[in-house]
Order: sequence, then C-alpha cells, then structure tokens
Amino acid sequence: MAPIAAARANGFGLGVHRAAEIAGDPGWQPAAVADPRLHPALADDLPSPAVAATWQIEGHAWFVAATALAGVVAHSRMPPLDRALLRYGPEGRPEAIALPADGWRRARGADLATALAGHLAPLVNALSAHRRARPLWRSAGDRLGQAARWCGDAFGDNERAIAIATAALEAPTALRAEPGFSIEDGEPFRRRTGCCLAYRLPDTPRCADCANPDQLGAVAHARTMS
Repeated sequence: MAPIAAARANGFGLGVHRAAEIAGDPGWQPAAVADPRLHPALADDLPSPAVAATWQIEGHAWFVAATALAGVVAHSRMPPLDRALLRYGPEGRPEAIALPADGWRRARGADLATALAGHLAPLVNALSAHRRARPLWRSAGDRLGQAARWCGDAFGDNERAIAIATAALEAPTALRAEPGFSIEDGEPFRRRTGCCLAYRLPDTPRCADCANPDQLGAVAHARTMS
C-alpha cells in the first residue's frame, strides 16, 4: 500500500482512494474506458468543442499522470492504469482517482511514458474529432510536466521528480516533448508546449506558464485545473 500512501501524501489537490474503498459506488468509472464523448457539462459551458476536448484530456491526464509519477518518484513503482477508476464532478472534470493496492510494477521514466501514452491513446483519438491529436498530446505532456513540479515539492526532491519526468518526456512516445525544466527563484518551472485554451474564456488571462509568453496578460496566473 506504500505507493498509494505516497500518492495520497502528495498534497497538491489530488483526491486519491484505494479501489477497495469505493467498490460498488456507481459514481466511478474505469479510467481506461472513460467515455470518449465530450462531457455534456463541458460542451455546454465552454466556448467551443476544441476547448472542451482540451480540458477533458487535461483533467484526465492530470490524475493518471500525477498519481503514476508520485508512485515512481516515491517508490519507483507505478499503478496498473488499466485498473484505475475516476470520479467525475457535475462540471465534467475528474475530481478523484481510485487505485488498486496490487499490480504496481517497477518503472522508470521511459516506462511511465509508454504506459501513459498507451492509456491515453483511445481518448486522444476520440477527442481528435474536436481538436487535432497533436495539440491534445501536448496538453497531456504538459500535465505530466506540471505533475513533476508538484511531486518535487510534495516529496522534497525536485531533482528526482524532474529527472523522471524528463526521461518520460524524452522517451519516443506520443507524449514526447521538450522537457524544458528550470529552477526559478528556487522553484522548479516548465513552460507549457501547448495551449490549454483557457484564455478563450471571458476575462481569463493567459497562464503564467503559457506556451506563448509574449502574449501573457498583465495579470497572469498558473492554472492547474485539478
């Protein structure tokens, strides 16, 4: 159970549960077969299908990437993503993840990337009807990059978290992207390689880690959407 305890201890907005605790709860669905259609709440509330598709992949990728990375950073083990469960809130975003206690396997950065890419591929393929696949993959990789920043802080080891995420982003998978990690004011930083499209919402400035820093508004902010 140590890897799950590590994920729970991360302290960065992740609701992590043991799968056995939520057995029979109809509010959960297998993450591996998440409904690939645009969530109705997202489709209705956001300004375009492209924005809704982007936020759907970002929310999903955040939970699976962050919990998997937490296990690798803390224990060199990652969960069986095909057995993970997600609970969605009424607004259409994942709000919690449940993981099995068994089946965790030893993994390094490249193993993490391979597993994540395989897990996310069906969802990316389905959502590519609303936004091209490549930007969706960039969003997923950006969530992995953000997870490294929070894992480094949660476990007090920025160097290890960044090293594992760097190896994952450099691996030859659909998630492949420039790692681009740096330390700014003593804190890890990584500029996004793709756009979450949040700026298309009314009165929403660009994120502080925006892929287009020259277009940052006067009041930039970091958006985790977790």
